[in-house]
Amino acid sequence: MKNFLELLDTKSDMKVSVKLQIHGYVEYRASINGIQFADATEVRLDLNSDINLVIHLDKFNKGSSGIEVTEFFINSLEVLPKYLHLARPSTNYIDEYGQWRFAIPAPFYSWYHEITGQGWLLKPT
Repeated sequence: MKNFLELLDTKSDMKVSVKLQIHGYVEYRASINGIQFADATEVRLDLNSDINLVIHLDKFNKGSSGIEVTEFFINSLEVLPKYLHLARPSTNYIDEYGQWRFAIPAPFYSWYHEITGQGWLLKPT
């Protein structure tokens, strides 16, 4: 049985997990908030931080190679491919030179409540 203080335990961080699938020959750089990773990662970020997932394609075989973002979860809530229309460019298969980005420019739960139509969360003053 949990006591009152344990029931109100609020975590100050969030678990962000990403999985990429590599198709063919690709040289790329992938990062979450500047933290570099290869084909999969799970990081903990501050609950109030913005989130920036960036993939930069350097070299690949045009027509037969690319990178697919297969999963992007924050605290077990699916972000991609569900909200793919917010990515720039809005695709989860990257097969062109340059930078692909998915940004959440606000604390995650504030952004999530707004994007899912649940209204605004009160912001601390």
